[in-house]
Amino acid sequence: YGFRPGLGTETATAISYEAIPAGKANCMRINIVLRDISRAFAKVWHKGLIYKMLNNNLPDELIRITNHYLDRRKARIRIRDYVGKEFQLGSGVQQGGCLSPALFNFYTHDVPEASGENVNLIYADDITQIVRYRGKSERIFAQKNIREIE
Repeated sequence: YGFRPGLGTETATAISYEAIPAGKANCMRINIVLRDISRAFAKVWHKGLIYKMLNNNLPDELIRITNHYLDRRKARIRIRDYVGKEFQLGSGVQQGGCLSPALFNFYTHDVPEASGENVNLIYADDITQIVRYRGKSERIFAQKNIREIE
């Protein structure tokens, strides 16, 4: 969800709204884990993104263009009148850049799927896990599902 047509906040909210009462109707315990990936766009590792693109058999031209775009990212530190030397960036996609949401979505597309009665909602840089279980044995399985995303 997020950055994609037809998969906005309304859809994510509707899924949450349905998952919780459905769990209660089946006498399940419900845990909700909310995560925000701080500085998410800044954490996109360039080499890791290109690796994922190669492993998913994306067109060579798209990979070359993306690599060229990322390979040329540079920055300087500026504090008042001081301007530092330019340096190469090894991670991060431009905040507000037109390609950044698509690159971020692709970079995070391999977050583990929810299993069993659980629901994972990934909306941009926010992850909501709705973990539903009945007894102690299922609770252990539910905790494993939560840890997979950490």
